[in-house]
Amino acid sequence: MGLYTIYFYLIPLVYSLSQIMSILNRIETKIGSVRNWPQDILRYLFYIRRPTYFMIVEIIKFLFGNKISLEDALELFDVYSNHSSQCEDLIHKYYEILSTNKKQKQISTYYNMSIGRMVYIN
Repeated sequence: MGLYTIYFYLIPLVYSLSQIMSILNRIETKIGSVRNWPQDILRYLFYIRRPTYFMIVEIIKFLFGNKISLEDALELFDVYSNHSSQCEDLIHKYYEILSTNKKQKQISTYYNMSIGRMVYIN
């Protein structure tokens, strides 16, 4: 194995792993350890290879409700889910809907990490 081969395969792998850890660390800093996240969110985000529409919306509500920025949400989906451009459009759409309808009562529910229970987005 030559130096070029090591550089060609190892450097992108190390960069990729550091990128994965950085987005997860940023989000954990904001809302708490992944160990405390709801089981459904963990399953939808990390274990299911092709999440359904419902699963993606649940993740979006969880991230939005816990005040994760759109950019961080997109990066998290990019790193941990095999999302398509349709999924990215869905994330943008729901972030816009949820942020513009803050005055409506009881739009939807999400798990609030700071108080540890389901609450309404409003």
